[in-house]
Amino acid sequence: PKGTKIQVYDLITSDLEFAENNLPDNPPLIGKPSKWSAKAFLSDVYLYQALYTKASDKANEVIMSGKYSLERVTVADDFNKLFGMNSNSQEEIFYIKYNQNSPGELILFTQQEQTPWFGSGGYGLINWTKTSKFYKAWNDNDLRKQFNWYDEQINLNPFLAGQPEFPNQEIISPKKYNNPAATIETFSLTCYRYADVLLIYAEASAQAAGPTADGVEKLNMVHRRAYGLDPLQPSSVDFQLAAYTKETFTDLVVQERGYEFQLEGKRWFDLVRSGRVKEVMKNNIGREVADKHLLWPIPRIEFDLNKGLDPTKDQNPGY
Repeated sequence: PKGTKIQVYDLITSDLEFAENNLPDNPPLIGKPSKWSAKAFLSDVYLYQALYTKASDKANEVIMSGKYSLERVTVADDFNKLFGMNSNSQEEIFYIKYNQNSPGELILFTQQEQTPWFGSGGYGLINWTKTSKFYKAWNDNDLRKQFNWYDEQINLNPFLAGQPEFPNQEIISPKKYNNPAATIETFSLTCYRYADVLLIYAEASAQAAGPTADGVEKLNMVHRRAYGLDPLQPSSVDFQLAAYTKETFTDLVVQERGYEFQLEGKRWFDLVRSGRVKEVMKNNIGREVADKHLLWPIPRIEFDLNKGLDPTKDQNPGY
């Protein structure tokens, strides 16, 4: 039979604790994990389980190690220092490194002009619209907005009949992971970087005991950098401790994570663990989310290969 949620988390935690205790202090090769990678991962797992004190304590171990710091940014393109096969950023905690001469693909179209849409088995297309409430609410002075998205469109041909939904959408395309000088690129898959640990600490410490000056400062470090400012110096864009309750500060951190980790595969999980999926989807695109859609269905092939699973009893609810 399928294991329980608690059993799954216990296994994940025990694996990460083993890694934490047995991995080296420094990775032996670029792209290899260290014990600090395991600690960052573990803090995230604790956060997902609402074990807030454990999450903040583990994140703080990484912070206090002194091994990592935020990259300085003064213009939007400076964020490129965080990504790429040879980035070796001081912010990098664990990235999966790619090599253009090795098999494996992550296909991302940096500009999809307004021509007929197409599909191919297994591929997804990443686009957004200027009319998105989340995008419209994003401050134009935030360099992450300029870095992550093209704000112009290329219109080569009119849309075909039968596709009435798209012409008024003002579709924009992702700019992250783009190298105009190359036809193939080796950008890394970002798993954990220092900004993630800072925001995990800010959120978890607030959930455990309410907002603190230290937690607000960790959030402000990430926020200042987004505006091209020194992460370590007070600024005019700072959030103030007195203005927030535990609930409103948590909302603020989750929103900041949405801006900071665009196209890094974290937003959905942040919304699920914080119970915000239905609210955010309703407010932003006016759609209701069914309870079953908070989980993926277990694929048919899993039942075919694992005879210990019963498809009538072990499938996720609603499927």
